[in-house]
Amino acid sequence: MSNVIYSIGCDAGKQGHFSLIAKSNGSTYYVDDFKMPISKEKEIDAEAIVNNLENWLKLYYSFNITIESQMVITGQGLSSALTTGIGLGLLKGICYGMKVPVKLVTSKTWQKVYPTIDIPEDIALLNIKDTKKKSLATCLKLFPNVNIKTKRGKYLDGFSDSLLIANFSLNY
Repeated sequence: MSNVIYSIGCDAGKQGHFSLIAKSNGSTYYVDDFKMPISKEKEIDAEAIVNNLENWLKLYYSFNITIESQMVITGQGLSSALTTGIGLGLLKGICYGMKVPVKLVTSKTWQKVYPTIDIPEDIALLNIKDTKKKSLATCLKLFPNVNIKTKRGKYLDGFSDSLLIANFSLNY
């Protein structure tokens, strides 16, 4: 019987995502995911995050979580900067409270381990940053059977980032 190692990647923004992947016998594969839950008050819903993580713990017994460390960007604005910091602190607190091993990684750190690849035309035409385009294209290559689009066909860059963060945690 092989050992299976589980890892969660988290893109911690309000448009973020949690992705659970596993590694067994040298192969990495997608297991499950959930979108960052947002309350009626338009805040990150801590209770929903705890419920989702508890469900995964019941099914998979143990995992680590790697959270993308959010950075305040010059010109971002005070409200946005505070929201970023509060969200990251909330997620770290949830993980520590649940005794789930947590580590932080900057976007530059996890993005630089992935080689430059050809970006499909439908992604190249999107009005998003080049780093997001690369992330989407890399995710499609590494996880071809995972649908990273909404029902209306919009790419979920938070989902692709969370998959790549989890993959980074397991393989680098």
